Amino acid sequence: MIVRTDAIVVKSMKYRETSKIVTLYTRSFGKVSVVAKGARDMKSKFGGALEPMTHISAVFYKKPHRELHLISHADIIEEFHRLHTDYERLNVGYAVIDLLNSVMHGEEEHPAVYRLLLDTLRAIDGGTKNLVNVLYYYEVHLAALLGFAMVLDRCGICGAAIGERTDDRIGFNPIQGSMVDERCGGNSDRWIRVSLSSVRILQRLSQVAIDGALSIEMSDASRKNIDTVLRAHFGAHIEATRRMRSAVTIRSSIIS
Repeated sequence: MIVRTDAIVVKSMKYRETSKIVTLYTRSFGKVSVVAKGARDMKSKFGGALEPMTHISAVFYKKPHRELHLISHADIIEEFHRLHTDYERLNVGYAVIDLLNSVMHGEEEHPAVYRLLLDTLRAIDGGTKNLVNVLYYYEVHLAALLGFAMVLDRCGICGAAIGERTDDRIGFNPIQGSMVDERCGGNSDRWIRVSLSSVRILQRLSQVAIDGALSIEMSDASRKNIDTVLRAHFGAHIEATRRMRSAVTIRSSIIS
């Protein structure tokens, strides 16, 4: 069956002498792997359409019960030129698509995840400051779409509203996925200490539109605190993210 769908290139790797195996996150079929024959030839019809973090319209032969399909055509919809030519933007973008590649499996349509990914790449390409905030926004909202939203407004044990606090005696339990008032007791070995300012930033990230994330200012300490919380949250719910060594390196370069 020949199909056409909008897609975002997530990963590209060499295959045989002149071809590529390309991972696409598509609007209509979720994550799909395709073979692009001759894609590495100098005169390839694909040009730069199969580079990671490119928004394309793709035509491929989709065969049932096959893990690898044959792509025949790809047109660039959005190239995200600034994202591909600026070191900071590129690092944030790779952190985004590496996470998606680790957490999404199988050919299952998920329009909200596709839209979030596309909006995220657009924000990275178009933003002028605080670009790493877009990564944090993406992670907070991706977790919610995948069914393990963070509970940021209250203690997961006693239910007390976090917003009413005036001190920093707050923890985050990655397994429970919620904030924890440290006075509630329990196994504090599983908690991550979270500053009140970091909690409030996470709350804002969960509430604003993606462009609003770019206007949030945070200290280096809050940035590292939030980064630790989000990595732990994904690691507790999706095992594959614990093995993302490349992502750890990327993230370290972003927040250092």
